[in-house]
Amino acid sequence: MFKDYNVDVLDIKFNNYEWKKLNYLANKYYLKYHYQLDEFRCEDDLDFSYDKEVDFINRHNFLVKMFLKELAAEFRVFKLFSVSIFVTGSFARFSNKINSDVDIHFLYSDVFKRFIYKYEEMYFYIVSYVLGIKRNNIHSVITTKLNKKFNSNANPLTVRLYKDDANYISYSFYENTKKRFFLQYNNSKSYKAFNKYIIREILNENREWAHNFYVVLNEKRFNDNYSKLIKFEDRNRLIDLIENVRKNIKKDVKLNNDISVIKRVYQQDMFANIYNTLNLVRMYNNKNLYTLNEVLNSSFFDDLDIKFNIYKYLWLVKKLSLYCLNNNIIYSIHVHGDINYQNLEQLENLRLVVCNNLLDVLKKLRMMINE
Repeated sequence: MFKDYNVDVLDIKFNNYEWKKLNYLANKYYLKYHYQLDEFRCEDDLDFSYDKEVDFINRHNFLVKMFLKELAAEFRVFKLFSVSIFVTGSFARFSNKINSDVDIHFLYSDVFKRFIYKYEEMYFYIVSYVLGIKRNNIHSVITTKLNKKFNSNANPLTVRLYKDDANYISYSFYENTKKRFFLQYNNSKSYKAFNKYIIREILNENREWAHNFYVVLNEKRFNDNYSKLIKFEDRNRLIDLIENVRKNIKKDVKLNNDISVIKRVYQQDMFANIYNTLNLVRMYNNKNLYTLNEVLNSSFFDDLDIKFNIYKYLWLVKKLSLYCLNNNIIYSIHVHGDINYQNLEQLENLRLVVCNNLLDVLKKLRMMINE
C-alpha cells in the first residue's frame, strides 16, 4: 500500500466527490455530537461518587459508540466489501475517560484494500475531528501488531487528505508512533490474520483485550467468528494464568516525576493488572465477551471490597489526564518531561490498595478452583 516508510509528508488524494463527502460528514457529525461530548468536560467532579462515576462513564460511552455506528453506516463501500469495524480498549470495556485514546479496527479481504483504505482513513479523521482528539490517538493496535517489522527515519510524519493545493487537511504522527499508520494499512486486514493473532494470544497469555470487543459494523459476522475463537480457551490453564498475573501485580515499581513513567505505572501497567485479573474471573465463570461493570457486578465480588476502589482509581487517573490536558502536558508513554502533580501520593496509596484487592481476587479464584 504505502511503500516508502521514510517520507515526511504523505498525500492521500481525493477526487471532488470524495472531498465533498469528507467535509459533509465531518460537519454533519461535528454539529450533532461534538458539543454533546464537550459537555462532559465541564462535569467537574471535585469529590468521588461511585454512582456518579459509573453513570458518567456509561453516558459518555453510549454517545461515542452511537456516533461510531452512525458514521460507519454512511459508507456504502464498507457494506459492499463486507467490512467489519470493531473497538477494543477502554470504550469496549466501559472504562473510558473524556480524552481516552480510541482503538478502532477494520477487517476485510486484502484484495479490496486499494478500494477501501481511503475511506478507512476518512473515517479515522472524522472520528478524531468530532471527538476532539488527535488522529495520532486513534489507534488500530491489533492490525499494527500483526507484523512488527518497520524501518524508517526519525522524523515525524505528516499525512494530508489532499484534493488540491488549496484544499487539504493535514495532521501529524510522532516519529515514534508513525509506524502505527504505515502498519495499519500495510499489514493484513483479513479475518485469517486476525484469527491467527487472537488464537496465539488465547493459547499463551490470554489477556483481557482478546475478549473485549464492541462491534460497530458487521456484528453477526464478527460474533460468529469470535465464537469459534473462544473454543481455543483452556480453563485448565487458569492456575498458571493466575500466577502470571499475580507476579505482574507484585512487581517492584520505580517511580519518578517523568510523565511517561507516571502514565506507564498508573495507567498502562495498573490497568492491565486490573483488567487481566477480571478476565480470569470471566474465564472461571465460563463467559465470553465482558465489560468492566458486568464482571464487577457478578456474585463473585459480593464478599470483596474492590468495586468501589477500582472506580475511584479510574476517577483519579482521569483527573491526572485532565490535569495534563489543561496544562498542555502531553499525556503519553512516548513523551518525557517532569510534572508537578499534587495528587500523586493519593494515587499511589490507592494503587497499593487496589493491588491488594486484586491479590485477594486471585487468592479466592485459586481456592475455588482447588475445591
